[in-house]
This record gives sequence, C-alpha cells and structure tokens, in this order.
Amino acid sequence: MAKRHVNAVNQIDERIDLQRNAWLVTEAVLLAMNASLREIGSRRNRQIKKQHHTIIANRAELLRLLQLNSELENRVERASRLAALESEQFLHRVGADLHDGPAQLIGFALLHLSSLAPCLGEPDKVGEAMEIIAGIHGALAEAMDEVRSLCAGLTMPRIALLPIADALRSVIQEHEQRTGTVVRSDIAILPPDTPHFVKASLCRLVQEGLNNAYRHAGGQGQSVKAWTTGDAIAVEVADDGPGIAPLASMGLQGGLGLVGLLNRIESLGGTMKILSIPTGGTRLTATLSTMAHEGSAGQ
Repeated sequence: MAKRHVNAVNQIDERIDLQRNAWLVTEAVLLAMNASLREIGSRRNRQIKKQHHTIIANRAELLRLLQLNSELENRVERASRLAALESEQFLHRVGADLHDGPAQLIGFALLHLSSLAPCLGEPDKVGEAMEIIAGIHGALAEAMDEVRSLCAGLTMPRIALLPIADALRSVIQEHEQRTGTVVRSDIAILPPDTPHFVKASLCRLVQEGLNNAYRHAGGQGQSVKAWTTGDAIAVEVADDGPGIAPLASMGLQGGLGLVGLLNRIESLGGTMKILSIPTGGTRLTATLSTMAHEGSAGQ
C-alpha cells in the first residue's frame, strides 16, 4: 500500500510539474507574442510618423513650387506685355537716330546739290563748284559713317569672333575712346566657349551701364568687373555718381535701356540687380548661366 501511495504521489507531482512547465511555456509564448505585437505596433507607428513627415515635406515643397511657378508666370506675362512696347520703342529710337543723323546730312547734301546747278558750265565758278562738291562729299561720307555706327550698335558684329573676356574689354575700350574717360576694369578668366547670346547680353549690359555712368555721373568712378560663379558669369558695372531711380519706378519706360536688359536677361534665366545710393553711386550686376538653353537666344 505504501509503495502504491508513493507512486501515486510521484505521478501527481509529475503532472503538477508538467502543468507548471506548460503554463510557463504558454506564458513565455504569450509574452513573446505580446512583445512581438508591441514591436510591430511601434514599427508601424514609426512608419506612420515618417510617412506623415514625408507628406508634410512634400506639401511644403509643392506649395513652394506652386509659388515659384506663379512668379515665373508673372514674369513671362510681364515680358509678353512689354514685348510690343519694346519693339515700338526700338523702332522709334532707330528712326530718331536715322532722322537726327544720316537724314540730316543727306538733306544737307541735297540742298547743296541744288546750289551746284547754277555753277555748272560757268568757268569762273569752278572753284565754288568744287567747294560745293567737297561739302556734299563730306556730308555723305559722314552720313555713311553714322549709318555704319548705327548698324554696329544694333548688331555688335565685332564681338562675334571674340572670347567673352576680350569682347567685354572691346566694349570698354570703345567707350573710353568715344567719351574720353577712363574705366577701371577687372576681368577674370572667363569660359572661352561662352554661347554668343550670353556674350551679347553681357556686352549690352556693359555698354548700357557705362553709357548711363557717363550720362548720369559724368564718368566718375566708372568700373567693370567680371567673374565666374558656378556655371554662370557675373558682370558688375559701377560708378560714383548720384545714383538712378529704381527699376520699379521706371514702369514701362526705357525698353531699350535697363528695363529692356532686365527682360532680356531674365528671359535667359539670369538675374539683374541695381544698387543705387545717392551718396555712393550705382552698382549694376547681372548673372547669366553659360548653360542657358541656346533656344532662348532669340528671346
């Protein structure tokens, strides 16, 4: 009996141990499952937060791009509005230059031609006829020079075959010779293969800037600087004169001047700024990428 009782007790103990072990295993499995679920939930929360931050960042970038697109549309619209006016002002300026220059000289020559007729066939008026002919020749020669100068100013053919650094120096030298003034220059090493439309735009900038410096500042403190910044070329024209009105106040005036230059440079993806201080002169700075699309050259 005692032996049987001992065996029964042992069996009960074994069952208790088995149940305890089963409970422990079950508890361990449940704890593991709970930890796994917690990790899955935590990971999911992190993913949701990350996606939320990404959505916010994308929304901010979208708003920025929409604002930039709106600004670009406004610039294009403004350039389109000014295009017709600039064309009219261009024709008006060319017409005025032709009228005040070559047309006046040709009219002078025609007037002298009419006074030449009475001298023909009169031996005693040969000297007078020769003076009239010399005056006509001089007027026509001067008219031809003015026409050539006007054409050169419109097309700037001299810069076509020059590297941009030499082209800028050429514009500066011509200004010095024409005005009898001195221009300080600091032209850095610039890309020799700069596209022609970039070269022409920056040369126009120097030409217009120096003309303004001479007209408004009497040539005081004229200077030109040119340097590279990334894939772009920057040019600054400065003087020590009384300053000029800001572009915003010019409205639609000066289509061939600073406003026209601003439209041209911006249409090529560049920037142009004017810093004008009554006691510190004017700084005209433009930056234009040498990587700009050449299809924009005609704009």
